[in-house]
Amino acid sequence: MISYNRKALENLGGKLEDYVGKSVGVLFPKREAEVFLERIEKAVSCEHPHEYEDFFVFSSGSKWLTSTFTRIMNSNGELAGVQVASVDITERKMAEEALMESEAILKAAFENSQAGIAIADVPDGRLRYVNKAGLRIINISEEESAKNTDIRNYVDSLRILHMDGTPFRKEEIPLARAVFRGEAVSEEFVIRRDDGEDRYVFANAVPIKDSNGNVKAGMVLLLDITEKRQAENRIRKQNELFTSLLKTLPVGVFMVDGEGGGPLVANDMAKALLGRGIMHEANEDTLAEVYRAFKGDTKKRYPSNEMPIVLGMKGIDSHIDDMVVERPDGSRVLLEVFGTSVKDENNRPWASLVTFINITERKKTENELLFLSYHDQLTGFYNRRYFEDRLRNLDKEANLPLSIIICDINGLKLVNDSFGHDFGDRLIKRAAETIREACRADDIVSRIGGDEFAVILPNTDVEILLSIVNKIKSLAQKQKVENIDLSLSCGYDTKKSAKQSIGEVMANAENHMYRHKLYEHSSMRSKTIDIIMKTLFEKSTRESQHSNRVSTLCKAIAKKMDFDKDDVNKIGIAGLVHDIGKIGIDEKTLNKPGRLDADEREQINRHPEIGWRILSSVNEFSDLAQCILAHHERWDGNGYPNGLRGEQIPLEARIISIADSYDAMTSQRSYKAGRTQEEAVKELMRCAGTQFDPKIVEVFVNQVLIGNLQE
Repeated sequence: MISYNRKALENLGGKLEDYVGKSVGVLFPKREAEVFLERIEKAVSCEHPHEYEDFFVFSSGSKWLTSTFTRIMNSNGELAGVQVASVDITERKMAEEALMESEAILKAAFENSQAGIAIADVPDGRLRYVNKAGLRIINISEEESAKNTDIRNYVDSLRILHMDGTPFRKEEIPLARAVFRGEAVSEEFVIRRDDGEDRYVFANAVPIKDSNGNVKAGMVLLLDITEKRQAENRIRKQNELFTSLLKTLPVGVFMVDGEGGGPLVANDMAKALLGRGIMHEANEDTLAEVYRAFKGDTKKRYPSNEMPIVLGMKGIDSHIDDMVVERPDGSRVLLEVFGTSVKDENNRPWASLVTFINITERKKTENELLFLSYHDQLTGFYNRRYFEDRLRNLDKEANLPLSIIICDINGLKLVNDSFGHDFGDRLIKRAAETIREACRADDIVSRIGGDEFAVILPNTDVEILLSIVNKIKSLAQKQKVENIDLSLSCGYDTKKSAKQSIGEVMANAENHMYRHKLYEHSSMRSKTIDIIMKTLFEKSTRESQHSNRVSTLCKAIAKKMDFDKDDVNKIGIAGLVHDIGKIGIDEKTLNKPGRLDADEREQINRHPEIGWRILSSVNEFSDLAQCILAHHERWDGNGYPNGLRGEQIPLEARIISIADSYDAMTSQRSYKAGRTQEEAVKELMRCAGTQFDPKIVEVFVNQVLIGNLQE
């Protein structure tokens, strides 16, 4: 070592005398000495200087040095030595290392960021850097980004669109505006990808400037907000759906907040049903008053703490069907209300929701159905179902003595068959009114069958029971429906002991009633037959005259056929009532002057069956019913209603058929003249063996008619 300048001494640390004349190997640590000697040797062998950057550890400390090793030649061209010029670059190297460390941290942050980052240079707009997230968001490969293409060229290939679907112009994309205009831009846009999955992107682009404010580059932060936008769209659609449902739902929807009960939402149906919209002055304590809610159809306000909307604020779901709301116009509406609590993710109620419907008409219908389920539609009295339920409920010792009355309308079926069910219904109503009038207000009167009524009389002894039964009978004897007397058979019994079965009492009352009915029923029906015939003859004088003539002819034939006296009288009665079934035929049809049309003829042809039903219900006429049913049958089997032939037809019916036909042929009608006896006889003879029994025709023609002529 020959010489050092001041700066060299500072770098090495120490004094001049410490270094001059001493070997490098002695002065420097071993590693540094080896490096110096190696580079000195290389400098000796080279004409050109060599420059090195090294990190050395000296006694003065650690340093980074930039050193230039140059050989020195004397004037004779001989090697004189090696000059080492060193510069301390420790601070620079430390700054570079810090910068590299910062860049490494920044790069790691950029590369691992979930946000996309892209940087483009000025002035050509070339894409310098895109991190992985950015590549993924804009859907380009690392190779494509490495082409350093002008960022504006990506607009078409990436199909970048505004949120309304219109394409971006190249210079409008956020990074281009930052690079070329120096603008800071925040904007949302859509990247329409080839895979069909459009990506929604939020971009925040800023210019990067030097210390003089000159734009050197532009950087954009990209966030994939696709899921956020999709969630927003779902929420928007849900809100639209919710709004649409609120508008279209046929039920009222009403919501209040969970804290103070202030109204939040009321749909159109709720406003219509309540007669008012949201009343912001309402709260938990005043909801029932502000919206005028009543408990049932009363004047009592619905307690707020029982209202479903208030219960929902406390997290309780509920359902009621008895809330009546009085609207501002004074009208009332009955509501069925369903209340539910609206809870947050922590299961805490933050709102209360009710839905409600107008059940005024439904309740009215239900009440009507309930009434019908326990009431007889014709009379309005209780029905059998109610009677049986009530009897079971009253079958207690506290109600003893417990009495029962059973009443039955005599001859109702005969009246229905003869005069029609409308007439029979009037008779039933009259019976109901009569029984109700005779009973006390607390007595339970029910119609338990078509012609049967029952009365339950709690705490009623035998003496009072008999007085009521006698009153029923007395009132009934004074009642008539037109010409028909009201006839009731009554039975009764009393339960006096708790040990006695109520079923036994009921059976005793029914048996008692049926015993009375045996006495009263036959007389009633006989009277009814007389009334039926009288009514028929009043409807048509022609029918009266015809029936009497047929009766006379039938008796004449029977006498010639050697019937005994009773049978002669019997067939005379049969001839008189043979057309009793015509009582059910319209008076206009019976008295029609011209020929009957098909419908009218069908009505007339039903009269044998109607007559059979009427007569078969009366004991003393029941044996005539079959011959009345068959008096329009024919000997050849082509008659009606059953197509009987020959001797299948009762003998009396065959006699009536001939007498009936003969009188019909010889009687004067408004639309045709009656035939003469000779013409009628010819017709009878012609039809003997087809329509009529030939033997009876022979008796009638040769004995009855000739005998009458001779007389």
